[in-house]
Amino acid sequence: LDFLFRKEGFTSPQDAYYDPANSNLIEVIQRRQGLQISLSLIAVMIARRLALPLYGFNMPGHFMMVWRKETGYSLHDPFNQGKSLPRPTQLYLERILKNRGETIKIYHVATHQIVLRVLRNLINANTRIGEEKLAEVYQSYHDKLVQLIKSKEEIQDKKQ
Repeated sequence: LDFLFRKEGFTSPQDAYYDPANSNLIEVIQRRQGLQISLSLIAVMIARRLALPLYGFNMPGHFMMVWRKETGYSLHDPFNQGKSLPRPTQLYLERILKNRGETIKIYHVATHQIVLRVLRNLINANTRIGEEKLAEVYQSYHDKLVQLIKSKEEIQDKKQ
C-alpha cells in the first residue's frame, strides 16, 4: 500500500468525481487517480499476485480494503493513501455492525464482486453523460462476467 499510494502517488480524483475515467481501470492506472473502489481493486489485484491477504471491503458509501492478520484485521482507506483506519474507528465500526447483528466479514467481498461494481459504476457514469453506446459495451462486459460466475458456481455445485 505504501508503494501504490505514496511512492506511485495513486489518489482520489482531483476534480469531476463522477467522471467515467475515475472508474476505468486503464485510465486510473495511467492518471494515478480514481474512485475508492477503483484504487482498491488495483491494490487487491496486486496483493493477489503477491499472495498477500488484502481484500475489498464494501461499506455503504465508501469502499475500503481489509488486511487480514493472524490476530484480526486492519481497514485501509484508499482516499487516505491506503493508511489504516485508527483502531478506535475500527472498534466503533465493529460496535455499530454488532448492534445490527452484522460483522466485518459480511462486507468482505471477492475480487469478481468488485469488478462487477466497477462495471456498474462505468455503466451509470456513461449513461449520465449521454454515452449510451459506451454504457452498452460495459453492460455487455458486466453480463458476460455474471454468466461466467454463474457457470463456475454451477460447475462447483455439480462437483459437490
